[in-house]
Amino acid sequence: MRDQLQRLLDREGFHVLTASSGKQGLLLAATVPPTVILLDLVMPEMDGWEVLGALKADAKLASVPVIILSMMEEKDQDFALGASDYLTKPIDREHMRRTLNKYRSQQSIQQVLVVEDDPDARDLIERAVADLEWQVSTAANGQLALERMVEHRPDLIFIELMMPEMDGFEFVLRMRQNPDWHAIPIVVITAKDLNQEDRTRLNGHVQNILQKGAFSRSELHEKVRRQVATYVRGTTS
Repeated sequence: MRDQLQRLLDREGFHVLTASSGKQGLLLAATVPPTVILLDLVMPEMDGWEVLGALKADAKLASVPVIILSMMEEKDQDFALGASDYLTKPIDREHMRRTLNKYRSQQSIQQVLVVEDDPDARDLIERAVADLEWQVSTAANGQLALERMVEHRPDLIFIELMMPEMDGFEFVLRMRQNPDWHAIPIVVITAKDLNQEDRTRLNGHVQNILQKGAFSRSELHEKVRRQVATYVRGTTS
């Protein structure tokens, strides 16, 4: 069930952490505060009601929405203990998607900027991001990207390094010099075969580097989706 839910949630763009027991779940939630928690009721040692009670007694976790997963119809008790929603097994994917979207819509990335001069690559990244319902803006080079950022500050940037007018290296340098943009995560997606000097120039300035030639189009599409999910505020566990 954990594996099945993780696959379903991955496809919906969530970054997922799982726990196999109530105690492990509480420890994980305290370590990486989640956006929403899916909680089974029937578990050994510490059942779901005990976990729910412990979550609501913790000041740092009390406001986290908890969605109960169960084959039993005991909604009144769950809601009385502080559950936010209820999903009955077997899980219906569409019902789960609608339920979870009520909670992630409050804390999702609002704007992704794609900086890429190749129209096909730009379209692939844009479609992958749009699939997750985030807003997307694009720029064909670093100079245009800086102009876009003055108009609207993005929450996440995907960038190619080799571009005309202003390449990705200069863009990253110029962007990091602006204190208002310093915290924006950057993911490099490039066809350039990076040497050690290139990586040194980027070190500490970008969160991840994806090599275009290392993936098929479908694999790159999925990698982009996972990167967007990673930078959603909060984590689903």
